[in-house]
Order: sequence, then structure tokens, then C-alpha cells
Amino acid sequence: MTEYTQRYLAYISDLRDYRSARSAYFEKLALLDGGIVALVITAILGPLRGQNVPHKHLLSVGLSILVVAMLVPLNRNIVAMGYEEHAVELEHQNAAHWIPILNKTSKRMHWLELAGVILTQAGIVLLLVYIWRML
Repeated sequence: MTEYTQRYLAYISDLRDYRSARSAYFEKLALLDGGIVALVITAILGPLRGQNVPHKHLLSVGLSILVVAMLVPLNRNIVAMGYEEHAVELEHQNAAHWIPILNKTSKRMHWLELAGVILTQAGIVLLLVYIWRML
């Protein structure tokens, strides 16, 4: 193998590791969102069973945002799997017709990443505001 081929293969391996780590981050973000929803339902709504929930609209909006925030990173990872599939085909078959699809998919992934992070932050802030208002 030439030095160029070895460097190229090392680059491809590092790129796959990076993409895998990035997908793992968004899986953890979805788990965080789901864990927060479960914790709020158990810790806040459990003791208030049968009682009037104070600021219920704020709580409902915060929980709804976190549920959506939980689904967005999972959708992002599904899109990323499609991206990987097309990238591998491009790499092995030199199929240049995949390049526009990869560019479009990459943009979609970035928007989903941004939406997932922003929704998680918004949901957490709303739940913190809810907790502070209850004190």
C-alpha cells in the first residue's frame, strides 16, 4: 500500500469514528430528555395525584417540548444512517450522483441537531422556571 492510501484509509476510519461519536451524543441527548420527562412525572406529578397542579400550562409546555426534543435526535440519527449508507456507496462505487443527496442530507442533519439541542435547552429552562414558581 502506498503512503497516500494508508493516510486515506486512516482518514476514513477517523471520520467514521467521529460520526459514530456524534450519533452517540445525540442518543444520549434523547435519553436525557426522556429521563427528565420521567423524573418530572414521577417526582412532581406523582405526589400531586388528585390535586390541582399549579402552573399546569407551563408544566405541560415544558414536558411537551422535552418529548419533541427526545424525538428530534432520534430522527437525526435515522437521517445519519441514510447519510452513512450513501457515503459508503459513494466511497466504494465512486457514484458521483450521490453527492447532491449527501449535501442535502447533511444540511438536514445539521438542522435536526440544532433543533434537538435548542428544544432540550428550552424544555429544561421551562421546567426550571416551573420549579422556581412552585417554591
